[in-house]
Amino acid sequence: MNLNLKFDKYGYYPLHASLLDICDKQSLSTLENIDEFTSKYTLEEILESAKRSNMVFPATENMKLIITYLENSKIREYKAYTKDDNEFLEFDVLEFFKDNISNKNIINQLKNSFECKNYLPEDLIDFVMTINNASIIQILHNYTRLSYYSRRVLKEYIFEKIVPKLESKGLQRKR
Repeated sequence: MNLNLKFDKYGYYPLHASLLDICDKQSLSTLENIDEFTSKYTLEEILESAKRSNMVFPATENMKLIITYLENSKIREYKAYTKDDNEFLEFDVLEFFKDNISNKNIINQLKNSFECKNYLPEDLIDFVMTINNASIIQILHNYTRLSYYSRRVLKEYIFEKIVPKLESKGLQRKR
């Protein structure tokens, strides 16, 4: 896993932890460590830290902070969530399940979206397949046993795909 600035379709500029003065020698080698680091700072604060370390990168207005990794000889990307993404960072998946467990449309959408995705972690697929028949206590228990990556994928999907549909129908999610 690598934290990068993406400045065009294929242009990546790596942000090495050792060169960021705000990093405090924290390892940025796992998705969880990178998320923990980026959630503490805004994109501007991270860029300023890079500039103070004399990192030189092309300045463009469409620059994004992303996490990359190599899979099957291809570069894959994850969105890096910063303090600027406060709404996502504060979104609570467990509260979402508590509030929406009786909504079978949401549960079926989750199930249908994840059941045929063989590239997803097995624990996530198993979790989603059991939510149809599980009690809220079982769901909460099983959720806490998911890997960090699986929890992140599920949170992103719910936040980016399901919540906007609920809000467009006038069903505001509870905060």
